[in-house]
Amino acid sequence: MARFKQLSLEQNYSLFPLASRFRIAEVDGGDARRITDNLRTLKTLVVASAPMYPNIERWFESRVVPGLRASERIAYVAFEGEKPIASAVLKLGARSKFCHLRIHEDFQDLDLGQMFFTQMTLEARHHASELHFTLPESLWCSRQGFFESFGFESPMRAHHQYRPAIRNFLARLPWQRFGMLRCSVCPA
Repeated sequence: MARFKQLSLEQNYSLFPLASRFRIAEVDGGDARRITDNLRTLKTLVVASAPMYPNIERWFESRVVPGLRASERIAYVAFEGEKPIASAVLKLGARSKFCHLRIHEDFQDLDLGQMFFTQMTLEARHHASELHFTLPESLWCSRQGFFESFGFESPMRAHHQYRPAIRNFLARLPWQRFGMLRCSVCPA
């Protein structure tokens, strides 16, 4: 068991060690127009991926912020107490995309990825006929069961390679399967 989880269980005597201090803030157009603390925190978390993703700060400024202002994107920041621990960005539209998801290493394996995938899928269902994302091949191989549990199968090599020297895959949830998810899992 990870040190954090072990300490949390010992101190809280709870199966859900983050429950009392955990929250997710939605970052939307209002945040982008007013340049709120949540938007600044989102930027800090996203830009922390710069060693893996060249030009991510430029992407954030030129795509994410205008997309938030235009309601073409929505983002989330998770906090444990006052500490930001995870961030996610979703591009909305007919071909919705999970653009970014990053969870601080001390908080991985606590099912936060599942929580964010679920939240973004529920949001995308109002807009999308397809849902997709790109990821490193190694991540697909190590977490294939997780991605398949959401209906993503048989990824292909991504046309755009976001990370140099690492093979990236594109995983899609086509409209036929996404439509079934919409009907069977998500309330109308």
